[in-house]
Amino acid sequence: MDAPIVTLGPSGTDAQAEADKHSGRVRLVDSFPDAMRAAAENPGLRALVAAGYLALDAEVRAVDSWVDQHFTYTGVLRLERCWESPTKPMCMAVRRDIGRAIATVATHPATRVFATRYASGARQVSVQAKPLAARAAAHAEVDACIASVDVAARYPQLEIRAEFAPTMVWLLYVKVGRDG
Repeated sequence: MDAPIVTLGPSGTDAQAEADKHSGRVRLVDSFPDAMRAAAENPGLRALVAAGYLALDAEVRAVDSWVDQHFTYTGVLRLERCWESPTKPMCMAVRRDIGRAIATVATHPATRVFATRYASGARQVSVQAKPLAARAAAHAEVDACIASVDVAARYPQLEIRAEFAPTMVWLLYVKVGRDG
């Protein structure tokens, strides 16, 4: 596709990897709502959003999701395409200075099921993107993280203890009235 795609950053997200498969022009923003807003304001942009998008508040209550964004932009953006695609390989990475007991794990809300699976007793700390989870663990803000393998591997202070490869459903939005 020739059209530029706006999606979730920072560099290293699954959203960026997926967008790169479909456009040579990818713009990263801080959140999926920012991506939707950018596409609504600029008919030349497509917004790529993960169907698994979920934002939680400090009390772990859902405050935003893909469906919230979809309904917010009804009549402004239309769903152009929807597909399933493998994510980048993911992992549970733990700081090398931590023993077996993991007290805290950084995770994106969409990947919290993996945090529960691999660190069942740990308190989950929510971040906006998996690269931020890896950075939090590497900087000793938490004991462990759920991250993409390639991003976790950038940090020598992290040890990958489990790997897995799920899929994600992706949604591509375009401004209503845009023919293509």
